[in-house]
Amino acid sequence: MLQDLINSNLTPFIGNVYLLRVLSILVVLWIIIVIAFIAQYIIKKCVVRVINFILLRKTNSEFLHFIAKDKSLNILSHFIAAIVILVGSQLIIPHNNIEIMFVAFLYKFAELYIFITTVFIITRVVNLLNAYYERQFVNIKGYHPINSYLKILNLFIWLISLILIIAFFLNMSPWALLTGIGAVSAVMLFVFKDTLLGIVASIQVALQNILRVGDRITIDKYNIDGEVLNISINSVKIKNDDNSISNMPTFLLSSEVIKNWQPMKRAMARRIKRSFNLDIASIKICSDALLEQLQQFSEVREYILQNPNREYTNLGIFRIYIQNYLKKYPKINKKYLITVRHLDSGVYGLPLEIYAYTTEVNLEKFEQVQSDIFEYCFSILPIFELKVLQVPSA
Repeated sequence: MLQDLINSNLTPFIGNVYLLRVLSILVVLWIIIVIAFIAQYIIKKCVVRVINFILLRKTNSEFLHFIAKDKSLNILSHFIAAIVILVGSQLIIPHNNIEIMFVAFLYKFAELYIFITTVFIITRVVNLLNAYYERQFVNIKGYHPINSYLKILNLFIWLISLILIIAFFLNMSPWALLTGIGAVSAVMLFVFKDTLLGIVASIQVALQNILRVGDRITIDKYNIDGEVLNISINSVKIKNDDNSISNMPTFLLSSEVIKNWQPMKRAMARRIKRSFNLDIASIKICSDALLEQLQQFSEVREYILQNPNREYTNLGIFRIYIQNYLKKYPKINKKYLITVRHLDSGVYGLPLEIYAYTTEVNLEKFEQVQSDIFEYCFSILPIFELKVLQVPSA
C-alpha cells in the first residue's frame, strides 16, 4: 500500500513511531489532494471542452447548445475531485482511534462534497431552464415568466438537501429529524417570515401577471417610478427615472397599490387628462358676426347650421371645435374616448378639461403631442372671444 511505502522511506529518518504514522498520513492526504486538483483541472480544461465542442458541433438541440455556451458542465470537475478524495481516503490505514476518526471524517467529507456538487448541478440545471426559457420566449406575446417558480423550487431543493446533510452527519432518519425540529417551527417561521411572504407574493405576481421584468411601474407611497430590473423571492429591484435604484420587499407587491404602465404600451394609448381655467366673464352668447366668423371652421360649421334659430355660446362652439379637432388629429387614438368637458367652477374660473388618448406612449413624444394640442387651444381662444383666467400674484 502507498502508506506502507511512505513508512518504509521515512523510517530511517524518523524514529518516533507515532510521528511516523502522522507524517505518512499527511503525505498520503497531500498526494490525494494534489491528484484531486489535477483530475479537476484535466476534466475542466480537456474533457469538458471536448464535450462542449461535441454539443455545439454535433447536436441540433438549442438547449444543449445553451448548456455548452454557459459552461455549466465545468461543475462536473468538482464531482470527479470528490470521487478522487473518496477513493483516496480508503488508502489510509488507521492504527488508532484518532486515525480511524480522521479517515471516517475524510470519507464523510468526500461524500458530502459529492452530495453538495450534485445539488449544485441540479440547481444549475434549474437556473439554465429559466435562462433558456427567457431567451426563447421573452419576445413572444403572452410570455409568462417562470423565474419565481424556479427560485422556489431551488429553495426547496436546498432545504431538503440541508435536512439530508444534517441527518447524514447525525446518523438519524430525516423523518425523525423533521419531527424533532417541529418544536422550533415557530421560531423558523418568525426568522423566515419575509422569505415565506415573498414566496407567496411571487406566486401571486406570476399567476395574476401583476408585473414582469421590464415593466414600468409607479408606487406613489414609496416615491417609486421606473423600470423593474429584477424580481426575486425577497426583493424587487427598480431603476427610477433619475437612475437611482430602489429595492422593495417582494411581499409588498400583494399589499400595495401598484400602477403598471405596460398595458398602456401594449394598447398604444396614453391618456391626456388636463384642464385649463377660462375666465367666466368671457363666456357669452355668440353674436351674428361671431357665428359667421366661426362658420369658416369645418369642425363646427355643421354644428352651427343644423339649428340656425338656436342661441350658441362661444364656449359651446369652442368645445365642439376642439373635440372634432382631436378626432382628426393624427396622433390621437380614435378607439378610445375623446371628449372636452367642464369641471366644477370656482374662484379660479371654469376649468375646461381635454380627455383623450394619444398613440405616443413614450414620455417625451407624449408630452410633445400634449403640449402641441394645448398650445393650439390657447392660440385660438381669441378667435372665439374667450380668455384664460390669470390671477395676479399678491
